[in-house]
Amino acid sequence: MEFNQPGRQKNPFIQYRNNSIFMCVIILAVFFFFSRNRTNETVYVLSEEDAVSITGCTGEKITVNYQDLVSVELLDAIDFGEVVDGTDTNQGAAGLWKNERWGEYHLFILHKAKKYIVLTTQEDVVVFNYESTDVTRNLYNALNELMVRKGLEGQIQFLSEEQE
Repeated sequence: MEFNQPGRQKNPFIQYRNNSIFMCVIILAVFFFFSRNRTNETVYVLSEEDAVSITGCTGEKITVNYQDLVSVELLDAIDFGEVVDGTDTNQGAAGLWKNERWGEYHLFILHKAKKYIVLTTQEDVVVFNYESTDVTRNLYNALNELMVRKGLEGQIQFLSEEQE
C-alpha cells in the first residue's frame, strides 16, 4: 500500500541517496565482521642466505643468524609462561614471553600446531611453529639438512622429543 500526496512526486535523488547509504552500511558491517573473525593469523618463516626470519601474527619480526645458533629443538609441549609484551588469541600467540626454563624469550606460534621449534643462541631463545604439526616437523628436518649443507652441523645441537 502506497500513500501519495496529490501533486507530490518521489524525488529520485533522495531514493538513490537512501539506497546508497543503506548499501554502505551493509558493506561496512560485512567488512567489520570478516576483519574481526578472520582465521588467517599465521606465522611466517623465511629462510634467507645467512639467517631465518620469523614474523608473528602481530607483525613482530625476529631474525636469527645461522652462525649464532647453539641448538635447534623440536618439542611436543612447552610451558609458555606469561606474556611480557605480546598477544595470545584463540588462533596463536606472539611477542615477548617469560617462563622458568628460558626466562624472557620470543614466541611465535599457532595453537593448532602441537609441535614447537626452539632456536637457541648465546643471547636469545625463539620458539615458533608453522601451519600444522606435520609442517612444523618438516621444517625442523629442513633446518637440520640446511645446517649440514652449510657445514654448521658440528656447532649446532639438534634435539627432538619425538619418538621415531
